[in-house]
Amino acid sequence: MHNQQDSQLTTRSFRNRLWQGRFLSHSSILQWLLDGGDPMILGTGNGAVLKVEGDGLCMRLDSVGESRVALSRPLFFKRHCRAGSIAWCKRAVGWHGAVWMWQAAWKMRRLNIPAPEPNGYLDPTFQNPGACSFFWSEWVEPALTLRQMAEAPKTRDQVINSQKLPIQAGDILARLHNHGLYHRDTSWKNFLLNPETEQLLLVDIDGVNRGGIRPETAAVRDIARFLTDAVISEADASWMQLLLTHYATCRQIPLSKIKSPLEEKLNQFLGRKGWYNEQER
Repeated sequence: MHNQQDSQLTTRSFRNRLWQGRFLSHSSILQWLLDGGDPMILGTGNGAVLKVEGDGLCMRLDSVGESRVALSRPLFFKRHCRAGSIAWCKRAVGWHGAVWMWQAAWKMRRLNIPAPEPNGYLDPTFQNPGACSFFWSEWVEPALTLRQMAEAPKTRDQVINSQKLPIQAGDILARLHNHGLYHRDTSWKNFLLNPETEQLLLVDIDGVNRGGIRPETAAVRDIARFLTDAVISEADASWMQLLLTHYATCRQIPLSKIKSPLEEKLNQFLGRKGWYNEQER
């Protein structure tokens, strides 16, 4: 049941882009942000802040406000603050990061692409293009990134020896590309895997977009980024071939169509990471 304050917050005009999340039993997070509250003190517990880049912020959110009002369940929370004239113009017309993430997240769910459920966003940038915007979605537990699992001795084999995982990854990439969408950063840090169910989820969807005038180049780039981490993690050739075969089947294209440009892009990514230098030592 929403109180009067909740109703006032959740019935603002669409241009203010203020939404009430499904998993929020109250609007404390919204009111806190509207009042200029610092997101850095929203979280509780050790390791609540996941990443800080400039003014941007990713964190696990367990409570809100100085009084630490507990949420009904934890959320993933992201603050978008971009500098520069181009970013300012995008904010001025409503193309800010939080708005983009909200739209991309729901588009992916409509296309049955596994991703965390979006819960809400706050975008005051229409009135103030210099302001930050905020996005939050469900917190997936006990999921870890593929990179974390591949680097941990206890879970490494579960990744590189799995027959299910490369098929899931190929399916996710094929679904994206079949609908003309491209992630642009499909490294293993942007795939979550639940070690109990082996369900793979795609995250960090800020960059999901159309492929421009060269969509196949964007598709090859997505595949190569994913396979770069597979090579570095020492997944065998059959693991990667399974992914590529399933991807090509889902897209109804011959594998030979992407093989040559994929090898070129993969070598480029591996060279940037210094992988070849490591192999020569």
